[in-house]
Amino acid sequence: MECRLRGGMRGKMDYKKMEQAARTRQTVRNIITYFFLAFWAVIVLFPFYWMLLTSVKSYGAYNSEYIPKFYTLSPTLQNYADAFSAVSLGQYLINTVIFTPDDINILKNGPAARRKFLIVFFVSSFLLPFTRAFSTICS
Repeated sequence: MECRLRGGMRGKMDYKKMEQAARTRQTVRNIITYFFLAFWAVIVLFPFYWMLLTSVKSYGAYNSEYIPKFYTLSPTLQNYADAFSAVSLGQYLINTVIFTPDDINILKNGPAARRKFLIVFFVSSFLLPFTRAFSTICS
């Protein structure tokens, strides 16, 4: 494609420079996008890291820190052993593995599948500790 330049001269448009500029803009856009995505990933994943880190610290090590550290030099699995022996977490895990696929199947294929409100209500009900509230009311 030809275009008119100053002075009445005819010249060709430089498509290579246009493509290079477009590639540069796209590269800068990708760098900015991935920077913000990485930053957001750190924000979202940090609580999970902190939970795992805290769970492998001993009680004494956790309480002796005035300023919490982002690492531990002496991890322990004793907290997990104590948790599984204090209550029946194994049974709770088995119940979750058995009942969760059934609940998902009911949500996908049941009578409430076309009613978004019922699905939202059902899923949001997991956020409330009904068992604790029910046991408090009944006792």
